[in-house]
Amino acid sequence: LAALLAPAAALASGEEPGAAATVFTFNEGGWPCTRIPSIVLAGNDTLLAFAECRDRTGDGCVPEHPVAAAQPKCVCMKRSRTNGATWDAAPRCVAPAGSNQPLAVYHSATNTVVLHFNLGRFNVNSTVHQVTSTDNGEHWGAPRSMAAALGPNCASANAGPGRGVQLSSA
Repeated sequence: LAALLAPAAALASGEEPGAAATVFTFNEGGWPCTRIPSIVLAGNDTLLAFAECRDRTGDGCVPEHPVAAAQPKCVCMKRSRTNGATWDAAPRCVAPAGSNQPLAVYHSATNTVVLHFNLGRFNVNSTVHQVTSTDNGEHWGAPRSMAAALGPNCASANAGPGRGVQLSSA
């Protein structure tokens, strides 16, 4: 995960990629697996890295043997104020238990980080939700379902994974 996020952090900030920094590690914060990254450059040169902090191993996570966490999975976040050279000591959940498939975008006109994610069992009764932060990931608003905005044919679509793109300043 570090190899993916370090070059992305440099590109997001407009700089040449430098040395890779480890962002998420095995069993960090009590989660045995961290996958599905999304990274965004927020205002004031803050990088926010999101991932699924999973409650089990497997599905491409190392080690492959079963390891279970004492907490449910969630979309978690780490922050860097050093252009990716250093990151928060441990990830923290920014979306509710059971969330997955993070997709982040920074809305420059409103200085808002918008994090979309799925809530519920993957592809079974899951719905797209979002949380927002107006202080570069320090605090997050309450989760909001996007089902009404997406309509009945898209309410259970996947939010991510990846990074969103702001298409206009409106």
